[in-house]
Amino acid sequence: MTGYRLQLPEGWIRTRLSGDLDHVVDQMVERTIPRGRFGDSDGAIARRRLRDDLRQSFGAAADAGAVDMYSFEGEVSGVRLPMSFSVSVAHFGATVGALPLEVFAEALSDSGDARVVDFPAGKMIRARKEVSETAGAALRAAGPPATGIGLLSAPSQRSLEALNRFVADNADVEVSTTTVDYLAPIPGEQGTFVLVSLTAPGPTDVEARVGHFDVLMAGFGWTR
Repeated sequence: MTGYRLQLPEGWIRTRLSGDLDHVVDQMVERTIPRGRFGDSDGAIARRRLRDDLRQSFGAAADAGAVDMYSFEGEVSGVRLPMSFSVSVAHFGATVGALPLEVFAEALSDSGDARVVDFPAGKMIRARKEVSETAGAALRAAGPPATGIGLLSAPSQRSLEALNRFVADNADVEVSTTTVDYLAPIPGEQGTFVLVSLTAPGPTDVEARVGHFDVLMAGFGWTR
């Protein structure tokens, strides 16, 4: 069976979606909100909410065909760059697999910039797309607003109430997200591709994040 490999610098964390997701979620919650960081009640609520959100996110990614997710918790040239990418297996069928990659890329270019790149692992399609939506729409897609205020300590209640007011007041603000997808045909499996998708939210340091991802993909390779 063909697998893939990536050479990742320090700061990248891999989450295998084919394993024990509860264990993975618990590890990520502990890294993000260590026990004792907040008061007992506030910390428990924050950890529980994060745990539920991660389970939902990872479960949805696995259902969509993702096998791995990567999140970046480091810095590039001294700057923190929030980004993540997923690795999925996509089956397009033998008919699509028989097409030249250039033809496939042209079909994808209607929704953004798509072209064929030639890396040591072989030719693959690189597609980039910019999406802009209101903060309110993005938050609705992400899930309901923060709740459980009555269970929090008084200072945390006030902070959460202020946050919810800020979200409501800025619901019409445009939020941009840049996605970069690489489609790599799996050797010997016509019509089946590995899809590696970067998500870079926000307008800050977009080119630095995309450039970092492009360097990672230049080192993409296959294993047997």
